Amino acid sequence: MDNYVKFERPKLERVFRRLNLHFDRVVDVGAEVGASAELFREFGAVEVIGYEVDRNACKAADLSKFTNYFCRAMTLAEYLDYVRDGWFIKMDCEGCEADYITKALPERGLISLHDWVFRHMEFAETLQNNGFMPVFHSYDWREITYLKC
Repeated sequence: MDNYVKFERPKLERVFRRLNLHFDRVVDVGAEVGASAELFREFGAVEVIGYEVDRNACKAADLSKFTNYFCRAMTLAEYLDYVRDGWFIKMDCEGCEADYITKALPERGLISLHDWVFRHMEFAETLQNNGFMPVFHSYDWREITYLKC
């Protein structure tokens, strides 16, 4: 969390401002305690749904940042519903991204690919071929975040 606030949030904020982004409905997969949700709210999101599997993060989450917060993995059926309904999907779930993006890509989203995920280069190519652009890397270079808005 501290690294997110110190390194990654400022990068996200600069990207959002530079591209003049505005959000309406966001699904935050890998929501942790709500720092990303807070940023999406600052950029206009009226609905933010969070999913987090880490029990410690769940206990520490600021639920006021979310419309709904689930302390569990998002099911594939839920993901496909969000994609179909046009939600902006933020996905930073420490490896689960492969389970979802092989089934369907969101129309709009912010997806972090981790270098230890099997076939991560193939997934990166798929994202770029479908209009996602790399916008920044993590402080430790272990992940690259791609955006399509």
